[in-house]
Amino acid sequence: MSVIMEESNDSVMQDYDDYEPCVCIVCFQEFEHYDELEEHCQIHNGGKPPCCEICNQSFLNESDLSEHQVVHFPDKPIVCDICGKGFKTRGSFREHYSNHTGDRRHVCDVCNKSFSHLKTLKNHYITHTGEKPYVCNICNRSFTQRTNLKRHYLIHAGEHPHKCNICNELFPDPDALREHYLSHTGDKPICDVCNKQFADVSCLNKHYRVHSSEKPHTCNICNKGFVLKQHLRLHYLTHTGEKPFMCNICYKGFSSNNGLKSHRQSHMDEKPYECDICHKKFRDKKYFRKHYRMHGMGNASC
Repeated sequence: MSVIMEESNDSVMQDYDDYEPCVCIVCFQEFEHYDELEEHCQIHNGGKPPCCEICNQSFLNESDLSEHQVVHFPDKPIVCDICGKGFKTRGSFREHYSNHTGDRRHVCDVCNKSFSHLKTLKNHYITHTGEKPYVCNICNRSFTQRTNLKRHYLIHAGEHPHKCNICNELFPDPDALREHYLSHTGDKPICDVCNKQFADVSCLNKHYRVHSSEKPHTCNICNKGFVLKQHLRLHYLTHTGEKPFMCNICYKGFSSNNGLKSHRQSHMDEKPYECDICHKKFRDKKYFRKHYRMHGMGNASC
Protein backbone atom coordinates (compact mmCIF):
# COMPACT_ATOMS: atom_id res chain seq x y z
CA MET A 1 0.00 0.00 0.00
CA SER A 2 1.36 3.41 -0.86
CA VAL A 3 0.56 6.33 1.36
CA ILE A 4 0.52 9.78 -0.21
CA MET A 5 0.69 12.64 2.26
CA GLU A 6 -0.98 15.58 0.51
CA GLU A 7 -0.99 18.08 3.33
CA SER A 8 1.84 20.55 3.56
CA ASN A 9 3.50 21.89 6.67
CA ASP A 10 2.12 25.33 5.77
CA SER A 11 -1.42 24.04 6.21
CA VAL A 12 -0.43 22.66 9.59
CA MET A 13 0.93 26.06 10.63
CA GLN A 14 -2.26 27.80 9.46
CA ASP A 15 -4.62 25.73 11.53
CA TYR A 16 -2.58 24.86 14.62
CA ASP A 17 -4.25 27.77 16.44
CA ASP A 18 -7.56 25.88 16.15
CA TYR A 19 -6.01 22.62 17.29
CA GLU A 20 -8.21 20.80 19.80
CA PRO A 21 -6.63 17.38 20.44
CA CYS A 22 -8.69 14.43 21.60
CA VAL A 23 -7.09 13.81 24.99
CA CYS A 24 -7.62 10.86 27.31
CA ILE A 25 -8.48 12.31 30.74
CA VAL A 26 -6.95 9.32 32.51
CA CYS A 27 -3.43 9.09 31.00
CA PHE A 28 -3.39 12.31 28.87
CA GLN A 29 -2.51 10.47 25.65
CA GLU A 30 -3.61 12.46 22.58
CA PHE A 31 -5.40 11.25 19.44
CA GLU A 32 -6.21 12.99 16.17
CA HIS A 33 -9.64 11.40 15.78
CA TYR A 34 -12.28 10.67 18.37
CA ASP A 35 -12.77 7.06 17.28
CA GLU A 36 -9.13 6.39 18.21
CA LEU A 37 -9.63 8.01 21.63
CA GLU A 38 -12.87 6.08 22.17
CA GLU A 39 -11.14 2.78 21.40
CA HIS A 40 -8.22 3.68 23.71
CA CYS A 41 -10.49 4.66 26.63
CA GLN A 42 -11.83 1.13 26.85
CA ILE A 43 -8.62 0.07 28.60
CA HIS A 44 -9.38 2.52 31.43
CA ASN A 45 -13.13 1.94 31.74
CA GLY A 46 -13.30 -1.09 34.04
CA GLY A 47 -17.07 -0.79 34.44
CA LYS A 48 -17.00 2.62 36.16
CA PRO A 49 -20.02 4.94 35.72
CA PRO A 50 -19.63 7.79 33.19
CA CYS A 51 -18.07 10.86 34.77
CA CYS A 52 -17.89 14.51 33.69
CA GLU A 53 -14.27 15.32 32.89
CA ILE A 54 -14.75 18.94 33.97
CA CYS A 55 -16.44 18.71 37.38
CA ASN A 56 -15.94 14.97 38.07
CA GLN A 57 -19.66 14.41 38.71
CA SER A 58 -20.76 10.81 38.03
CA PHE A 59 -23.93 9.76 36.18
CA LEU A 60 -26.02 6.63 35.74
CA ASN A 61 -25.63 6.61 31.95
CA GLU A 62 -24.06 8.43 28.99
CA SER A 63 -27.34 10.15 28.12
CA ASP A 64 -27.49 11.84 31.55
CA LEU A 65 -23.85 12.87 31.18
CA SER A 66 -24.55 14.44 27.76
CA GLU A 67 -27.44 16.44 29.18
CA HIS A 68 -25.26 17.67 32.02
CA GLN A 69 -22.32 18.71 29.83
CA VAL A 70 -24.34 21.41 28.05
CA VAL A 71 -23.79 23.42 31.26
CA HIS A 72 -20.06 23.48 30.55
CA PHE A 73 -20.38 24.16 26.78
CA PRO A 74 -22.79 27.10 26.33
CA ASP A 75 -21.05 28.00 23.04
CA LYS A 76 -21.37 24.40 21.75
CA PRO A 77 -25.10 23.64 22.02
CA ILE A 78 -25.10 20.44 19.93
CA VAL A 79 -24.04 17.58 22.20
CA CYS A 80 -23.32 14.00 21.13
CA ASP A 81 -25.66 11.69 23.06
CA ILE A 82 -23.08 8.88 22.95
CA CYS A 83 -19.93 10.50 24.31
CA GLY A 84 -21.09 13.94 25.48
CA LYS A 85 -18.77 16.00 23.27
CA GLY A 86 -20.13 19.43 22.26
CA PHE A 87 -20.16 21.01 18.78
CA LYS A 88 -20.86 24.46 17.34
CA THR A 89 -22.30 23.29 14.01
CA ARG A 90 -24.40 20.35 12.82
CA GLY A 91 -21.83 19.60 10.11
CA SER A 92 -19.03 19.02 12.60
CA PHE A 93 -21.41 17.02 14.78
CA ARG A 94 -22.43 14.73 11.86
CA GLU A 95 -18.80 14.11 10.96
CA HIS A 96 -18.07 13.22 14.59
CA TYR A 97 -21.17 11.03 14.92
CA SER A 98 -20.02 8.82 12.03
CA ASN A 99 -17.14 7.75 14.27
CA HIS A 100 -19.69 6.01 16.49
CA THR A 101 -21.86 4.55 13.73
CA GLY A 102 -19.38 4.00 10.85
CA ASP A 103 -18.71 0.56 9.41
CA ARG A 104 -14.89 0.95 9.64
CA ARG A 105 -14.43 -0.10 6.02
CA HIS A 106 -10.81 1.14 5.77
CA VAL A 107 -8.51 -1.73 6.80
CA CYS A 108 -4.72 -1.67 7.29
CA ASP A 109 -3.15 -4.38 5.13
CA VAL A 110 -0.30 -4.80 7.62
CA CYS A 111 -2.08 -5.39 10.95
CA ASN A 112 -5.75 -5.62 9.80
CA LYS A 113 -6.84 -2.82 12.12
CA SER A 114 -9.93 -1.04 10.70
CA PHE A 115 -10.86 2.66 10.63
CA SER A 116 -13.93 4.75 9.82
CA HIS A 117 -11.98 7.29 7.73
CA LEU A 118 -9.30 6.87 5.05
CA LYS A 119 -7.36 9.79 6.54
CA THR A 120 -7.13 7.97 9.88
CA LEU A 121 -5.87 4.85 8.10
CA LYS A 122 -3.18 6.88 6.30
CA ASN A 123 -2.01 8.38 9.59
CA HIS A 124 -1.98 4.92 11.17
CA TYR A 125 -0.05 3.36 8.29
CA ILE A 126 3.10 5.42 8.84
CA THR A 127 3.46 3.82 12.28
CA HIS A 128 4.47 0.71 10.31
CA THR A 129 6.79 2.46 7.83
CA GLY A 130 8.64 4.70 10.31
CA GLU A 131 8.08 7.65 7.95
CA LYS A 132 8.10 11.14 9.50
CA PRO A 133 6.53 13.40 6.86
CA TYR A 134 5.58 16.30 9.13
CA VAL A 135 8.55 18.63 9.65
CA CYS A 136 8.67 21.72 11.87
CA ASN A 137 9.80 24.66 9.72
CA ILE A 138 11.27 26.35 12.78
CA CYS A 139 13.60 23.69 14.23
CA ASN A 140 13.35 20.95 11.52
CA ARG A 141 12.21 18.30 13.99
CA SER A 142 10.10 15.66 12.21
CA PHE A 143 7.01 13.76 13.36
CA THR A 144 5.02 10.72 12.26
CA GLN A 145 1.65 12.33 13.02
CA ARG A 146 0.21 15.72 12.07
CA THR A 147 -1.22 15.89 15.58
CA ASN A 148 2.25 15.73 17.11
CA LEU A 149 3.53 18.53 14.85
CA LYS A 150 0.59 20.75 15.82
CA ARG A 151 1.26 20.10 19.48
CA HIS A 152 4.97 20.81 18.93
CA TYR A 153 4.24 24.22 17.33
CA LEU A 154 2.54 25.31 20.55
CA ILE A 155 5.93 25.08 22.29
CA HIS A 156 7.44 27.57 19.80
CA ALA A 157 4.42 29.84 20.22
CA GLY A 158 4.88 29.90 24.00
CA GLU A 159 1.35 28.63 24.58
CA HIS A 160 0.24 26.41 27.46
CA PRO A 161 -2.89 24.59 26.25
CA HIS A 162 -2.77 21.60 28.60
CA LYS A 163 -4.67 22.26 31.83
CA CYS A 164 -4.65 20.22 35.04
CA ASN A 165 -8.26 19.30 35.82
CA ILE A 166 -7.53 19.44 39.55
CA CYS A 167 -5.81 22.82 40.09
CA ASN A 168 -6.21 24.41 36.59
CA GLU A 169 -2.47 25.04 36.20
CA LEU A 170 -1.42 25.24 32.53
CA PHE A 171 1.42 23.40 30.77
CA PRO A 172 2.98 23.57 27.27
CA ASP A 173 2.86 19.84 26.54
CA PRO A 174 1.23 16.63 27.86
CA ASP A 175 4.53 15.32 29.25
CA ALA A 176 4.80 18.31 31.60
CA LEU A 177 1.14 17.88 32.57
CA ARG A 178 1.67 14.17 33.36
CA GLU A 179 4.62 15.00 35.60
CA HIS A 180 2.65 17.71 37.40
CA TYR A 181 -0.37 15.42 37.83
CA LEU A 182 1.74 13.07 39.95
CA SER A 183 2.07 15.85 42.55
CA HIS A 184 -1.65 15.38 43.17
CA THR A 185 -1.84 11.60 43.05
CA GLY A 186 1.57 10.61 44.44
CA ASP A 187 1.56 7.67 42.03
CA LYS A 188 4.53 6.53 40.00
CA PRO A 189 4.03 6.76 36.21
CA ILE A 190 3.35 3.45 34.44
CA CYS A 191 4.01 2.48 30.83
CA ASP A 192 0.63 1.81 29.20
CA VAL A 193 2.27 -0.68 26.82
CA CYS A 194 4.10 -3.04 29.20
CA ASN A 195 2.91 -1.77 32.65
CA LYS A 196 6.47 -1.15 33.84
CA GLN A 197 6.62 1.47 36.63
CA PHE A 198 9.09 4.39 36.77
CA ALA A 199 10.31 6.89 39.34
CA ASP A 200 9.32 9.91 37.23
CA VAL A 201 7.81 10.92 33.89
CA SER A 202 11.22 11.72 32.39
CA CYS A 203 12.29 8.09 32.80
CA LEU A 204 8.95 6.90 31.42
CA ASN A 205 9.30 9.07 28.30
CA LYS A 206 12.77 7.65 27.63
CA HIS A 207 11.40 4.14 28.13
CA TYR A 208 8.62 4.69 25.55
CA ARG A 209 11.29 4.72 22.82
CA VAL A 210 11.88 1.02 23.51
CA HIS A 211 8.38 0.36 22.14
CA SER A 212 8.85 2.55 19.06
CA SER A 213 11.34 2.58 16.19
CA GLU A 214 12.71 5.94 17.34
CA LYS A 215 16.49 5.98 17.88
CA PRO A 216 17.41 9.67 18.21
CA HIS A 217 21.04 9.21 19.26
CA THR A 218 23.23 8.41 16.23
CA CYS A 219 26.93 7.53 16.10
CA ASN A 220 28.72 10.04 13.83
CA ILE A 221 31.28 7.38 12.87
CA CYS A 222 29.15 4.41 11.74
CA ASN A 223 25.63 5.99 11.82
CA LYS A 224 24.25 3.30 14.14
CA GLY A 225 21.24 4.57 16.11
CA PHE A 226 20.47 4.13 19.81
CA VAL A 227 17.41 4.64 21.99
CA LEU A 228 19.33 6.13 24.94
CA LYS A 229 22.26 8.54 25.04
CA GLN A 230 24.20 6.39 27.51
CA HIS A 231 24.04 3.48 25.05
CA LEU A 232 25.62 5.72 22.40
CA ARG A 233 28.41 6.69 24.82
CA LEU A 234 29.21 3.03 25.46
CA HIS A 235 29.12 2.32 21.73
CA TYR A 236 31.73 5.05 21.06
CA LEU A 237 34.21 3.04 23.14
CA THR A 238 34.20 0.33 20.46
CA HIS A 239 35.61 2.93 18.04
CA THR A 240 38.14 4.54 20.40
CA GLY A 241 39.47 1.30 21.89
CA GLU A 242 39.01 2.69 25.40
CA LYS A 243 38.36 0.03 28.07
CA PRO A 244 37.26 1.76 31.29
CA PHE A 245 35.68 -1.31 32.92
CA MET A 246 38.46 -3.20 34.72
CA CYS A 247 38.46 -6.60 36.42
CA ASN A 248 39.62 -6.26 40.04
CA ILE A 249 41.06 -9.78 39.95
CA CYS A 250 43.27 -9.85 36.85
CA TYR A 251 43.01 -6.15 35.88
CA LYS A 252 41.89 -6.90 32.33
CA GLY A 253 39.96 -4.00 30.75
CA PHE A 254 36.64 -4.04 28.88
CA SER A 255 34.71 -1.51 26.81
CA SER A 256 31.35 -2.38 28.41
CA ASN A 257 30.06 -3.38 31.82
CA ASN A 258 28.35 -6.42 30.30
CA GLY A 259 31.69 -7.59 28.92
CA LEU A 260 33.22 -7.24 32.37
CA LYS A 261 30.36 -9.18 33.99
CA SER A 262 30.75 -12.04 31.50
CA HIS A 263 34.49 -12.11 32.13
CA ARG A 264 34.08 -12.25 35.90
CA GLN A 265 32.22 -15.53 35.54
CA SER A 266 35.50 -17.10 34.39
CA HIS A 267 36.99 -16.28 37.79
CA MET A 268 34.17 -17.83 39.83
CA ASP A 269 35.85 -21.25 40.05
CA GLU A 270 39.36 -19.90 39.74
CA LYS A 271 41.36 -19.47 43.00
CA PRO A 272 44.99 -18.77 42.06
CA TYR A 273 46.22 -17.65 45.52
CA GLU A 274 47.03 -20.60 47.84
CA CYS A 275 48.20 -20.36 51.43
CA ASP A 276 51.38 -22.49 51.79
CA ILE A 277 50.56 -23.09 55.47
CA CYS A 278 46.97 -24.36 55.42
CA HIS A 279 46.55 -24.67 51.65
CA LYS A 280 43.36 -22.61 51.63
CA LYS A 281 42.77 -20.98 48.24
CA PHE A 282 41.53 -17.48 47.43
CA ARG A 283 40.11 -15.78 44.37
CA ASP A 284 41.30 -12.30 45.35
CA LYS A 285 44.86 -11.34 46.27
CA LYS A 286 43.65 -8.86 48.90
CA TYR A 287 41.77 -11.54 50.87
CA PHE A 288 44.69 -13.94 50.50
CA ARG A 289 47.06 -11.44 52.16
CA LYS A 290 44.54 -10.76 54.95
CA HIS A 291 44.27 -14.50 55.60
CA TYR A 292 48.05 -14.98 55.55
CA ARG A 293 48.53 -12.42 58.32
CA MET A 294 46.23 -14.52 60.53
CA HIS A 295 49.01 -17.11 60.66
CA GLY A 296 51.31 -14.46 62.17
CA MET A 297 53.73 -14.69 59.30
CA GLY A 298 53.62 -11.04 58.20
CA ASN A 299 53.00 -10.07 54.60
CA ALA A 300 52.61 -12.71 51.95
CA SER A 301 55.44 -12.96 49.49
CA CYS A 302 53.19 -13.74 46.50
